[in-house]
Amino acid sequence: MSKNALSASTQENGIEVAQELPAKYRDPISMLKDCHRRIEKFLQFLITLAQKQDTTLDEEARDNLEKALNYFIGVGELHNADEEISLFPRLQSRQNVGNTKHVIELIKHLEDEHKYVETIHCQQDNIGRKWLTKNKLVDQDRKSFQELTCSLIGIYEQHIAHEDNDLFVYATSVLSPSELGDIGEEMWERRGRKHCRTRTDSKTQGRK
Repeated sequence: MSKNALSASTQENGIEVAQELPAKYRDPISMLKDCHRRIEKFLQFLITLAQKQDTTLDEEARDNLEKALNYFIGVGELHNADEEISLFPRLQSRQNVGNTKHVIELIKHLEDEHKYVETIHCQQDNIGRKWLTKNKLVDQDRKSFQELTCSLIGIYEQHIAHEDNDLFVYATSVLSPSELGDIGEEMWERRGRKHCRTRTDSKTQGRK
């Protein structure tokens, strides 16, 4: 079995157990793209919700609003770490590969955008949590939430296009299967390998 097919061994009841890397983590670029689709989906939900004059939340809207807010503040930060800690440095190290200067400039731009959208997400989250607490928004907060979400949609549209169409294409052309496997391994570590393994096993058992 290849190095990347197994994670580093873990301790269970004092015994070292090698854990198999879940299949989806062996294709980290596809995982990053899947995250982009979720970002787009959640933003579309949020803008649709904010455009309604009546901001009273029914059970479904409340549940989806909470999921969206939790995603951007929680999983969204993991996504940025996947790129900034695992993917970007490997691409920046390709000094003698064609188009490297453009890639390095693009990465710097993407990292700056990560920091900028973080501040917008924080403002959006503050209003969103108020919304969840009061189950309704005053008109000024609704307009602010709508403006923040529109701003995020505009930024992410270009940001995601640069990553999906430029950076990820470049990554798959210059990174070896072993390097991609290492990135997947780090992504699994970042999310807590035992938790991911349990969740994956549960889904597998549910399909039987």
